[in-house]
Amino acid sequence: MTITQLLLEKKTPPQYIAEKYPRITVITPSFNQAAYLEATIQSVVNQNYPNLEYIIMDGGSTDGSVDIIKKYEDKLAFWCSQPDAGMYDALQKGFEKSTGDIMAWLNSDDIYYPNCLFLVAEIFTQNAAIQWLTAMPTGLNESGNIVHLRNQEEAWSLYRFLQKGRYFTFVGQENTFWRRPLWQKSGEYISTDYALAGDFELWRRFFKYEKLYTVNTMFGGFRFRHSDQKSLEQRAIYAVEMDAIRAAYPLSKKQFLRLKCCSVYRKTILRVFRNGGIIRKTTKWLFDYPPTLFYNRFEDAFEWSKYF
Repeated sequence: MTITQLLLEKKTPPQYIAEKYPRITVITPSFNQAAYLEATIQSVVNQNYPNLEYIIMDGGSTDGSVDIIKKYEDKLAFWCSQPDAGMYDALQKGFEKSTGDIMAWLNSDDIYYPNCLFLVAEIFTQNAAIQWLTAMPTGLNESGNIVHLRNQEEAWSLYRFLQKGRYFTFVGQENTFWRRPLWQKSGEYISTDYALAGDFELWRRFFKYEKLYTVNTMFGGFRFRHSDQKSLEQRAIYAVEMDAIRAAYPLSKKQFLRLKCCSVYRKTILRVFRNGGIIRKTTKWLFDYPPTLFYNRFEDAFEWSKYF
């Protein structure tokens, strides 16, 4: 019985078969996020994934966050609350303690959707070629309601990732998982040299070694907040750091020319034409998109798209 079949029958696999599931490590960095932290924790532990390694790295919160964490410490592999040098420093310390076959982090105001860890496990188990995976982005408001949904038919590639301007979007951490060998190959670290764009720097290193695959489903939700959200309020600073990271990882002459062609193509052809077989095929070839996974309800399995 596949993981998907178990989910459709609303059955949770018993704990004694935990070793049959890949170990998934999730790190949550947090600092004074008591208003949202419990919802984040519950979204992870309430999935009852039988081989979960959940680590919370708190930066010495004084707003009641520690009391919230203590409520769930029996479900945590590790947690601590002590001053750190920021989110990426906390993440690095957490990943150094991790042992999971599949790795991810979830910020302390975001959430995972029910059963997403089972879906992640199934996709990685059934597709050995996938080293790095993301899903369709969604946004939550402060109350936790889904208020934003973007169709992710278009895949990710290095050439889309490096685009600037209106085409710039994030590879969301709340939707992204990777295998440990990719982490090891990429240096086993998340950079603390950037205040905001440490995630962008990590994704850039990942792109040196593997393609990012997309599945047309939802893993997690990014929470929009009215205030004190650096990724939105300081987007200009994030963009400056992105430029520095681009410069730190120069492209080959061939890659640079292809990136320029992609930029011109999206500003001209894609601005006018969005659909059609020729447009799809040309876009796939030019941007070097890998295929996207879609769920086939008749076969109860994820299959590769004919387009991407």
